[in-house]
Amino acid sequence: MRKRYIPCDQHWLDFFDQYEFYKTHRKLPIKNINRRRLKNKIGKNEVLCMLVDFHQEGWMPITIDKNYNLVDGQHRLAFADQMCLEYIDVAIFDESLMRNYNKKYAKNELGIFG
Repeated sequence: MRKRYIPCDQHWLDFFDQYEFYKTHRKLPIKNINRRRLKNKIGKNEVLCMLVDFHQEGWMPITIDKNYNLVDGQHRLAFADQMCLEYIDVAIFDESLMRNYNKKYAKNELGIFG
């Protein structure tokens, strides 16, 4: 029986969840992800290495935006395709929340509150 889902370790979800501009989600159907070409090409050797020497503790969520467009993790997604997985853990990135977070952080670093 083949695996349909490989969950990531909780520490990866906790890593993303510490930031208000990420929302993690377990077991998102891969078919819902809008794939788009990222700046770096998918390295077949990198995917092959993941297939040959998979480490659960290194399996982290892929990053998508609010519209389910792939932002980061194309090699992990290619690995999931090769493994015929149907679900994957994701961190949903909200760019507008990140901008607000950066403004707030910059103000606090300068000692300006409000």
